[in-house]
Amino acid sequence: MQGTGPDDLAADVWKSKLWYPAEWLAEFFNQVVKEKKVPECWHNSTTIPIWKKKGSPADCSNYRPIRLLSHSMKIFERRIREIVRLSDNQCCFVSGYGTIDAIHAARLLVEKHREEQKPVNIAFLDLEKAFDRVPREVIWYSLRQHNVPEELIEWVRMLYSCPKSRVQAAAGTSMEFPISVGVHQGSALSPLLFVVVMDAITRDN
Repeated sequence: MQGTGPDDLAADVWKSKLWYPAEWLAEFFNQVVKEKKVPECWHNSTTIPIWKKKGSPADCSNYRPIRLLSHSMKIFERRIREIVRLSDNQCCFVSGYGTIDAIHAARLLVEKHREEQKPVNIAFLDLEKAFDRVPREVIWYSLRQHNVPEELIEWVRMLYSCPKSRVQAAAGTSMEFPISVGVHQGSALSPLLFVVVMDAITRDN
């Protein structure tokens, strides 16, 4: 089935009108929280390399990895995502905000400093493979900086306690390997975790 995760369940299963998935998921999530243990399939994933259609297909750097994760885990992650609040300086991955807002804020800042004849410094950073390189300990620190309850931080830590993946390509499927750094590609929570780290670095003290 296309787009299934390690549990072989597609996203459409949780959208079906033939049964009541919301009720089942609520009971399932409550049990997960009660036992303080996530299902084994939430730790597993399949990585599909997608060629960027530029450069040599023989060069691994010309591929973008898509990671197939459990859809039930993604739904669970969305509940955590709703609780975290970012500073007003952030426009990335924030509903209702975008690059236009960031450009407008930067222009206003420059104009204000120009009127007051004060210097202003602006840095433009291009972070290569940003999701793949975020240290986990920095994520936990940044969540605490945003006053996220320790219990929720522990839940995020559990989701990242022993993630594993295997690469699936035309030539076959690789052996399973551990993932010790970065956030999950394709996860509902990953964009927020990355922005939380950047927000902790750039927020006003």
